[in-house]
Amino acid sequence: MIKKLLKFMIQNYLFLFISIIFLGSYWYSIRNLSARAQRFPFVIMTIAVVLIVYNLGACIWEFSKLYKKEKDNEQAWVCNLGVNSDILICIGITFAYVIVMKYIGYAVSTFLYGCAMLYKLKVRNIAVIVIYSLVLTLVVYGIFGVWLRIYFPRGFLNLI
Repeated sequence: MIKKLLKFMIQNYLFLFISIIFLGSYWYSIRNLSARAQRFPFVIMTIAVVLIVYNLGACIWEFSKLYKKEKDNEQAWVCNLGVNSDILICIGITFAYVIVMKYIGYAVSTFLYGCAMLYKLKVRNIAVIVIYSLVLTLVVYGIFGVWLRIYFPRGFLNLI
């Protein structure tokens, strides 16, 4: 029974653990900023803490329901850490996006990334894929490139 409980806890609390580590490193990286510069990161951190607490409560609630319902059912305790082929493909597409962005630039790589992810999410209408990917590229560029003035990789095509 202990082994089953441990598997369930690893499966459901792994995201919380990673989130807490990220939040701690985020706090550590902004601690030397001025008080004015820390306002926005503190808003983000507050939202993250609220979501982590909510996620912890939901995991505990789910565990108690599952434990009562499926005490002896071995299938309910199979632990694969939530990883399946779809998740691995999405992670692979994301890694490829990050690597390729340096070479072909932000605009082309983000457009291709949006197309690939929408196709993986089973959107089959080409017009919808192209429009959403274009809007994604332009909105992210507008927020980070124009408004926040963060420079994106240009790549060999020298596009935005």
